[in-house]
Amino acid sequence: MKSDTTPNLAAGVMFGLLTALIWGGWPVFSRFSLTRALNAYDIAVLRFTVAGVLLFPFWLKSLRGPLKPGLIALMFLGAGTPYLVLSGFGLSIAPANHFGVITPSCMLTFSSLAAWWLLDDRPTPSRLIGWPLIIVGVTLVGLRGFSLGGGEVWVGDLIFVICGLLWATYTIAFKRTGMPGLQATAWVNITSMLALLPFYIGLDLGNMGNASVTEVVSQGFFQGVLSAVIALYCYNKALEILGVSRGAVFAALVPGVALILGIPVLGEIPGWIEVTGLLLVTLGMLCVLGMFARLWPSRAQAAPKRVENIEA
Repeated sequence: MKSDTTPNLAAGVMFGLLTALIWGGWPVFSRFSLTRALNAYDIAVLRFTVAGVLLFPFWLKSLRGPLKPGLIALMFLGAGTPYLVLSGFGLSIAPANHFGVITPSCMLTFSSLAAWWLLDDRPTPSRLIGWPLIIVGVTLVGLRGFSLGGGEVWVGDLIFVICGLLWATYTIAFKRTGMPGLQATAWVNITSMLALLPFYIGLDLGNMGNASVTEVVSQGFFQGVLSAVIALYCYNKALEILGVSRGAVFAALVPGVALILGIPVLGEIPGWIEVTGLLLVTLGMLCVLGMFARLWPSRAQAAPKRVENIEA
């Protein structure tokens, strides 16, 4: 299978790691502004307007080919305006650590189950071992963040569960469209921009006038260029190369990346429980990606080789 060759596997892992690196900083960077001047609508507008302008030529070009409106609508729902506004509200009342734990875990779980059901992507024994390791590891990473929560934080946590379901919806819908990664990225951002701007302007939902120019520009670059274009494109490429079940595991690195970034940025040193969680996530990802299966082939994999040698 093409996606299992070493060069393609390495490329898929590279795209997945870059996605996790950018998205790992997203909850921290977004919450920084959401607890100050900007609101969830401002974050969404900055993200989709900047990305929409950049990707407009690619979107126009994609109109010439066959389209699947139903799947495009699901992509918009799962990774577009509904997802971003909802996650923004969640981050305004719950810690970023909660987002980093709940959303990736739920996305991985929902995506894997949906791939099994809808795409006939049956889990291998190594995946069945790896998924629980990832979920346990991600939970350990987020224990400190959960211990700091209180009040109405549970509402934000429930929102993060829904966000995980939405991302799983996008993951499956994108895979079923058969679109190239850049084309799918353009559709998500353009439809989101067109859907959001009339309400944002007409209902005066923004609070951008109260923020500094530096904050608006920096959020515009991070949200619109890094997160909406580069990270989403890399995620799409990881799905193209690795498939849904393996491509989705990189979401599990998001809390770990946020934890590591917190050392130089926030001066937060992880404890042994969090380090253990990171090790479990890494081990689980190696299982899901089939690294150990490649080292120790199963009898089913070895049998054809013996037959070929006999025939030769």
